[in-house]
Amino acid sequence: MYIENISAAQLKEFVFDDRYKIIDLREFSKYQREHVIDAIHVSTEDITNGRMGHIRQRRVILYCDRGGESIRMARILAEDGYLVKNVIGGYREIKKIREIIE
Repeated sequence: MYIENISAAQLKEFVFDDRYKIIDLREFSKYQREHVIDAIHVSTEDITNGRMGHIRQRRVILYCDRGGESIRMARILAEDGYLVKNVIGGYREIKKIREIIE
């Protein structure tokens, strides 16, 4: 099982890369207010209950508020065969890079 930790600055390289699906794990209300361009919202409950069938890409990038929850979910997905990248510092760091926020 391998999880690659990336910085918010490195996330910029993947925003328009169709090989990856960016997943926002924050509360849905926070996702609705703003999120990374093209990110989708997935609840931690969906991941822990194995409800990821709707995501075709096996390469995912996860972020949460501060990075703790996303690493926990990354471990679950990596064990299920996903290639996972985790954004260190979560949205707290991502929001400093305004050009990747919508």
